[in-house]
Formats: sequence, structure tokens, C-alpha cells
Amino acid sequence: MNAPTPLNRFIFRLAFMLVGVAVTVISSTLQQLTDYFNIPLENGGFFTAAFFIGSSFSILAGGNLLDRVMSRNISLAGMLFVGISLIALSFSQVAFIGLACILFFGVGYGFLVMAGNGLAHRYNPENPARELSVINFLFGLGAVMGPQIANFAISQPMEDSFRLMYWIVGGAALIMAGLTMLLPNFAPVPRSASSVKIAWVSLIPFAVMLFMYVGIEMGFSAWIKPQMMLVALSSASTGALGISIFWAGLTVGRFITTLLAGRVSGELLLFTGIGFAVFGVGGVLLFPATEGILLIMSFMVGFGSAPIFPMAIAILNGRYPEGFGTISGIIIATGNSGAIFIPAIQGQVGGGNNGGMIVLMVAALSTLVCAIIALRKPKSAEKAQPLAQ
Repeated sequence: MNAPTPLNRFIFRLAFMLVGVAVTVISSTLQQLTDYFNIPLENGGFFTAAFFIGSSFSILAGGNLLDRVMSRNISLAGMLFVGISLIALSFSQVAFIGLACILFFGVGYGFLVMAGNGLAHRYNPENPARELSVINFLFGLGAVMGPQIANFAISQPMEDSFRLMYWIVGGAALIMAGLTMLLPNFAPVPRSASSVKIAWVSLIPFAVMLFMYVGIEMGFSAWIKPQMMLVALSSASTGALGISIFWAGLTVGRFITTLLAGRVSGELLLFTGIGFAVFGVGGVLLFPATEGILLIMSFMVGFGSAPIFPMAIAILNGRYPEGFGTISGIIIATGNSGAIFIPAIQGQVGGGNNGGMIVLMVAALSTLVCAIIALRKPKSAEKAQPLAQ
């Protein structure tokens, strides 16, 4: 297999930017979606839950497939699932069908997340942490664009115009499906008899840390807009700005992480990020009705969240380069389930009166505790027998 060309890297990174746009589709149209299907806003977490149930399944399956099949198939399947399910969602008239479309949308998203994070080290084997930071920076850039695409769609003079966003993102995914055929078709990494034995118990703190982190990321982006509109009495456009500023903070943080990766230890970047996230969520709790502070704290939470995921995955790749697809698939899928539960819990705690941000403070502090435990070097990380299936 020849080394990836600049065009290959461009398409690979562009695809992950579209993944960033995709992750904001449901959160950016949550209020319109609940109104459209006549569902109370406090139950809007069920839409995000359906999305992340689908993505958790496909991340787990995709990680396993990366160790067994050629890589291009996973990217292609992801783009097709995203494109077809979003266009189908735009035509849905019944809540159950809408939830099913969102579920399959999540399946496609999960395959793409796994294809990106699971293959980054193949595009830059000398410095995988940097490639992970680059694609996650572009993910954040896409996530900044997403709410503004939603604003554009919602502002159009047509009935239920928010569905236009589903056409825009779904159409882009179908175009991108064709471009994925130009990507390298990587074969699975063969396993050797000298593989490092997996200390599965030592991976539990990693999984819980990512569970809390993903819950913070998706819970904040899903509920900062309702928080601002219900408590700070902000307009819908200002609430959407809160989402974009959160993702802008994450994007800036990922850019800085890209520059520092390989020069500053991943552990230091990880703990610094968690500290910023705790500070930002604390600011939202202390000043829930002050619009300007909420916007600043949105940036802080996003900025702090930036290095957590890429650094955790880079550390895992360094510990277990062989069988990384399976390991990362299990860890990311477990972490991804945080987006199923935490936003839904926020909705119930907020009760339609606020964004339930106290839930995110508990999650942020839990992330810190788990990171301390997870980054201890596993005792069984020694040369041993072949990796277990």
C-alpha cells in the first residue's frame, strides 16, 4: 500500500469536517423537531438518545471491522447511512419514523467517527497524535458551521424550513460518499505473537472518562441554547450563537492541541483541558441568567473539551497499536453512550425550565477523577501472549 497522497489526506480531513457538521444537526434543530412532532421539549433528549444509540452500535461494530476488513468500506457505508437517513428524516411525518431515521443517521455517524479516529495513525504514523488533533480540529470547525446552517434553514420563508438542513447535510454526505472511493483502502494491521496483552480492567477508567467527556460535549451543545432562551431570555439566534461559540472554543482548542501535540505531554494537555471545562460549566451555574457570561463560558467549555478525546485515543494507540481498532471501538462506543444518557438526564433535571447544567458539573468532576486513574500505566502492559479476540 503506497503512502497517502496530499489529495487522500484532503478528502480524509474534509470528510471528518462533515462529521462535525453532522453531529450538530439534531441539537441545532431540537426545538423545531420537538414542535414538529408535538413532543414536549423536556423529552427532546430522546432524539439525541436515538442518534447516539445508533452511533454507539456502529462505533463498536466499526472498530471491530477495522481489524478485519478493508478500510474504505466503512467510510463509504457511513456516508451512505448519513445521506439517506437525513433525507428520509426530512420527509418524516410520524415521530416513530423520525426516531428511526435519526437512529440510522447515528449509525452512519458512528462508522465515520470510527473510520476517522481509527485510521488517523495510518495517515501519519510518525505522529498519530497530531493527525488525530488535525481531524478533530476540523470536526470542531464543522460543528461551528452546523448551527449556522441550521439558522439559515430555519430563516427561510417556507413551512417547517428547518428540514432544509437535513437536505443540505444529507446531500453533502452523498457527494462525499463518491469521494471516499479515492481514499486509500487500508488492510487490517496483522497481529503478531509479540503483541502486548490487553489489560481490560485498566481500560475501564478510560471508558468511563470518555463516557463523561462525550456526555459533556453533547449535553452542553444540545442544552446551551434552551438554557439561554429559558433562563437568560435570549433570542433563538443568540442561543444558536451559544452553540457555535462552544464549538468555536473546541475548534480553537483543537488547533492549539495540533501545534502542541508531540511537544507537550498528552497527560498535561488532558488535565489542562479538563480544568478549563470544569471552570466553564461552573461559570454557567454561577451566572445562569447573564447572557454575556454564558457566551464566554460556552467558549471555555469547548476550549477545555478540545484535547480530551484526541489525547486519550493517542495514549491508547501508544499502548496497544495492534488490535487498536477493536480496543478503540469498544472504548469509543462506551464513551459515546454518554451522549445517550447525559443529555436525556439534563432534560429531565431541567424540566423544561433550564438546561440541567448541574448534571454536567458532576460529569466534569467525574472526568477528572477517571483521568487520574486511567493514566496510571497498567501493570500488565508487558510482552505476553497474542491479543485475545
